Amino acid sequence: MKCDCANCPTHACYTKGVNCTGVSLEAVKEAYNEEELKLMQAAAKHTIHKNAASRKVSRLTKRFNKANA
Repeated sequence: MKCDCANCPTHACYTKGVNCTGVSLEAVKEAYNEEELKLMQAAAKHTIHKNAASRKVSRLTKRFNKANA
């Protein structure tokens, strides 16, 4: 989820993982789980390489954890 905040002209909230959008934690967690599932399904069907899927999930997890810390 990219930040669309008018108060962040430099998008510092996006790069630092701060939630300034007002989106609830439950909605973010649901979107995270859905995205992880889609990536792993694509890897299982050999649409993308399994290491690429794992790398993307790892990066997504890091951003999710940073935003919720």
